Amino acid sequence: MQSDHYGSPSPVLSAAGAAGALARPVRAKGPRVWLDMDQQELDDAYDQLVYAPNRDQVGKRRIANSERARAILGPPQRIAYGPSEIERLDVYRTPRANAPVNIFVHGGAWRANKAADYAFLAEPFVNAGAHYVVLDFTNVDDAAGSLFPMVEQVRDTLKGAMLGSGMYDLHPVRLSKRSRYVKFTDEMEQALSAVRHLDKLHTPLILAYGTCETPEFQRQTRDLFAAVRAAGKPAEMLVGEGYNHFEMLETLANPYGLLGRAVLAQMGLTK
Repeated sequence: MQSDHYGSPSPVLSAAGAAGALARPVRAKGPRVWLDMDQQELDDAYDQLVYAPNRDQVGKRRIANSERARAILGPPQRIAYGPSEIERLDVYRTPRANAPVNIFVHGGAWRANKAADYAFLAEPFVNAGAHYVVLDFTNVDDAAGSLFPMVEQVRDTLKGAMLGSGMYDLHPVRLSKRSRYVKFTDEMEQALSAVRHLDKLHTPLILAYGTCETPEFQRQTRDLFAAVRAAGKPAEMLVGEGYNHFEMLETLANPYGLLGRAVLAQMGLTK
């Protein structure tokens, strides 16, 4: 499964981010809100567009490549997994008997994107001998600002997981501008912060982030990795040099890419 902490923020900036910083006028730093960040810095750290100005370009490429994948593989089987209209799976089947299943849960700031836009990931899994499944699920705007319905819909029993560029402690997220559309509560922060529930983790993890991602997405991944290892549970860390948040996902569509190679190996599908 692919999904889309408490150290110091990473000083790494993408070239575009550094250029943008030079172009912007110098502003006075405000009061600290989280770690050494003021409110603007924290908001930027949970806004991928600030660090990945090519987001829309990559998104258009993802949709175009998904159309090509469906032309090659054929349309997916559409299967209901719950009672609401949005609770549907797209299944791209491999001809291999007793094949393993890769389940992909897409990102989108909890409020955007759909399963059809991620068909481009299917072909390497199907060709390697795995079924590829991608979910549609409710978004936070349609759930009146709650993340709980989404979590209930995508919850699965897994043999292994790859978590790409995620958020595993909601406290700093709650302090950011994402709280404008997510109605965070103490219950939500506690229940949905994965780093606080490692006792429930019973599957090996691959964790990944790109060096051109926001400092918080990098830190969140590093801190979860450290916490999982400290708990004596298996985890592997992958760092994509020169990749931003959206570019990292494209490596999952390539059996020789950083994420593609790792997930196929995790599933026992590499030669």
